[in-house]
Amino acid sequence: RWKHAPEAQFLIGHIYEQNKKYDLAITAYLECMLRYPQSAYTEESAFARARCLVALSNRNPYDQEVAQEAWHALTGFSSTYPASSDQTKTAKELSHTIHSRLAKSAYDIAVFYDQKARKSQAALIAYRLFVTRYPTSPWTEKAQKRIKILGNVVETQDEQ
Repeated sequence: RWKHAPEAQFLIGHIYEQNKKYDLAITAYLECMLRYPQSAYTEESAFARARCLVALSNRNPYDQEVAQEAWHALTGFSSTYPASSDQTKTAKELSHTIHSRLAKSAYDIAVFYDQKARKSQAALIAYRLFVTRYPTSPWTEKAQKRIKILGNVVETQDEQ
């Protein structure tokens, strides 16, 4: 193997990232991580990949799959490289932001089923899922109140 291959692979990702071609940058950074796991560029590639996933998530705020992937990349980076002080701090801050966005989105889905679609059973399921996934969210208390109310409504509907 060429001794500069890890650096070259990292730079490919960097160039794509600079040109806002985040999908290609994510792939290039991941390839650097997988092909050269012992190189000096692995940690930087992991952080850069997470950063690109966040950028892609910000570009597509309703795409929960990308947001989930960004959150996993950020939390994975923080646990794999805890000594990377500045980057780990940034990764933790970004993961909190993404997690809050995912929580809000999940809550909004439950509210949609509850108030717009008027689907009590679907709303109940969505609220319960929300509370399970995001127990410390600022919307958890509201969701729990709706679960109690909807539980009674659904129970009454089932009896009829």
